[in-house]
Amino acid sequence: GLTCEIQIFSGGTFGCDGRLPGAPEGENEIYVDFSPPQIGMRKTDSPRFTRPTYPGIIRQLPAMHRLDYTYETYTTCLATGDGGVACIADWQHHPRGLVVSSHAAWTFGG
Repeated sequence: GLTCEIQIFSGGTFGCDGRLPGAPEGENEIYVDFSPPQIGMRKTDSPRFTRPTYPGIIRQLPAMHRLDYTYETYTTCLATGDGGVACIADWQHHPRGLVVSSHAAWTFGG
């Protein structure tokens, strides 16, 4: 039930929209922004990661598979075995990331 996207070019962001287990009531987006640096969860009526920024199809990432983005910022997102996602980025030697599991959602490195 999550839709995630990596949007990185001279800064950027990555995150996911959808149900966030254990998050405060109504929060439906988890994200890491690089410019300005922000990490968190929020409730939004205009999800940023539901539709791709550039034309193309949304693909399902099979469990235990990952995507790597290595230009400017080393970012990796992994589909976990319990239906969640984990992402980490090395932004100017400061790791930042997010995790959504079947029972909890959290960010780190902020």
